[in-house]
Amino acid sequence: MEATDLDPSLLGNVAGAQSIVLGANASKYLMSKGMNQAEIKIVFDRINNMSVVSFNKYDEAFKTHAAAHGLKPSLLKAMSIEETTLGKNLKNLSGSTAAGIIQITKPTLDTLNANLPAGVNYDYNSLLSDPALSIKIAAHYIKDYLIGKLGLKDRVSILRKYKTGADASNYVVRVEAFKKFIDAVGL
Repeated sequence: MEATDLDPSLLGNVAGAQSIVLGANASKYLMSKGMNQAEIKIVFDRINNMSVVSFNKYDEAFKTHAAAHGLKPSLLKAMSIEETTLGKNLKNLSGSTAAGIIQITKPTLDTLNANLPAGVNYDYNSLLSDPALSIKIAAHYIKDYLIGKLGLKDRVSILRKYKTGADASNYVVRVEAFKKFIDAVGL
């Protein structure tokens, strides 16, 4: 998606770069697309003033890996906005082992690797040198483990299982808001 594909009410110039600028007109536009004020605030708080280039940087990887695993690219992109604001911090700063755009932990990767066919294995150390690899791994984990092995069927259950811990419910709310935004503006 190019900046010209975005509704003009969502665009502005920040430090010389065309950026997503979410002001009053953007809010009206997003409400017309079915977003409520709480969802719009979640989106505003995370991506306001983000350059369009940064917002679109991994779109091809989202599309490719979502298609390969029967998922929606907007889900993977929404997760990456929540996890790392599309790659601002590829290494988790809170002491977790999570790394990559969609924050894959070592235990998650170990679980996936243990359930993959012989000869298929993902390397945790590659998550920092190949940022888009976590998109591929997350798609694979969601499709083959959460849906395929655990039998999870709805997005909320999948997101709650993906993000464990006390913040799982809030995680779901935020990812759903980002997904709704992406669906509204296009990918």
